[in-house]
Formats: sequence, structure tokens, C-alpha cells
Amino acid sequence: MPFCPKCGAEYQDGTKFCGKCGGNLDGTVAPVPVVNQGPGFFQKILNTKDVTSTMNAADITSGKPLAILAYCACFVYILMTWLLGSFVGLLLAAGVLVAPCIIASKYEFLKYHLSQAFTALFGVILVNIVEGFFASILRSLIVSAMRSTAGNVVGTIIAWIIHLIFMAIPVLIIIAGLINAAKGKAKALPLIGRFRFICDK
Repeated sequence: MPFCPKCGAEYQDGTKFCGKCGGNLDGTVAPVPVVNQGPGFFQKILNTKDVTSTMNAADITSGKPLAILAYCACFVYILMTWLLGSFVGLLLAAGVLVAPCIIASKYEFLKYHLSQAFTALFGVILVNIVEGFFASILRSLIVSAMRSTAGNVVGTIIAWIIHLIFMAIPVLIIIAGLINAAKGKAKALPLIGRFRFICDK
């Protein structure tokens, strides 16, 4: 009697599958089903609309430096808000955006990224307001519960941790925009790229 090549168990002639291990005994290999896997979660987020092909190469080259500067305004706001407060952060970010706004009408690439940068800046301001509200409530609860200098220190540390957690996603989105601008790609920002703040006229 023949033996299964997979597990060594005996089987009757004409049997197609081993009774012990289920191995194929007729010499043919069963086709492996192909699972059609779509893009992963992060691929879906990062795979945003790309309109680079609709733009002129010279336009992209000329508009690239100010497009990068537009995203830097978002980082200026974040950093200055941490150090000097929201009003100063907004004022300095607006100062950085002056040149890109003045020149934007000349370059489609710059106009596209300036619109994206404004969307990102608005998102950062919104996140800053929301996290500031939650952080201040939590800090107040900790300070009132501990009623000591240590409570004030712990509350402040926790407020900063909340701030860093809340700002992580906006910062990653801005970095994605900065990379796109530096590479000369007119590609929408992840998650918020479909929102536009500057008209195309």
C-alpha cells in the first residue's frame, strides 16, 4: 500500500486526500486562493489626490521655495504658541505668510500649497483650542485635588503631555505637506487635503 508523502500514513489506491493530514495524494497541487488585498490603512490616508501633472515644471520650480515657507508658518505658530501664547504665534505665522500670499497669483504650484497650508494652519488652531480646553480642565482638577505645589507641577506636566499628544497628528500632516512641496508635488494633505481656503481665480 502507498504512503502519504506528507505524514507517512498508509492510504488506499485511488484516494485523493490523506485521511490523517489531509494532504493531496493524486500528485496535483491544489491552487492557492489569491486574496485580493487592497491598500492598507496608512496607504489609504497617504494616497491623496495628486495634480502635479497638470502644472508646468517651471511654475513648480519657481513656486517651490515659497510653498515650503507657507508650511513653515504652521510650525512657527505651533512653536511660538508654546513659548509666547496663541496671539503671538498667530501674529508671527501671519508674518511668514505675507510673501507667499503676495506672490501666490503668479504660480499655480504656490497657490495650491498655500491653500493646503492655510487648511493645516486652521486645523492646528482648532486642535490648539480644543486641547487647551481639556488640558486646563484636567490641570485644574489635579491642582484642586492635590492642593499643593506638587499638584501644580503635576498638572502642568500632564497639560503638556496632552498638548503633545493632540498636536502629533497635525504636525505629521504638515510634514507631509512640506515634503510634497520640497519634492515638487502638488499632492493633497492627508485627512484634510480636500478642504481649500483659497479660490483658484
